[in-house]
Amino acid sequence: MYTVAMLELLNNFAHGYVALPVILACYKQGLFDSPHPIDPEDLESLCGRLRANSGHLKAALVLLESLGWGITDPSNRWRKTRKADLAAKVPADLAESLHYPFDAFIDGRESGTQLLSWLEASARRWDTDEETWAQFLDGTIAIPLLLELHARGLLTVDGQGTPGFVT
Repeated sequence: MYTVAMLELLNNFAHGYVALPVILACYKQGLFDSPHPIDPEDLESLCGRLRANSGHLKAALVLLESLGWGITDPSNRWRKTRKADLAAKVPADLAESLHYPFDAFIDGRESGTQLLSWLEASARRWDTDEETWAQFLDGTIAIPLLLELHARGLLTVDGQGTPGFVT
């Protein structure tokens, strides 16, 4: 059986895999540009400043709040928290992991040079003391790699729920 720690790790991987594109889009559009402390902004003001679709922005803000990166006050105005400063620490090239050809790497058609640099950053815990954040960043690599291995029948789960590699 999986342990609680293993499930938490896998959940953090999955959360990071889902959250990173949203975080990168918000960072690129300037959501996190304001210094601390900042005055809360209403959705209309945020949409105007960021040139954002209100529905998409609402969804992003809910995700960011679930991570503790923002707070919506009783007047429905949003402000970032200090945790949002982590967005500036995303490695510039990590967005490429979302399109990395893990299939070509496994087949030997891809050298793995880029993957190696990410794995080295992961081994350094992405140069952060925030372990959960490091696990989120790990998820951008681990999730697609594990899915590719599973799709090829190289990663299995036995009847007890224990993962393993096909030998």
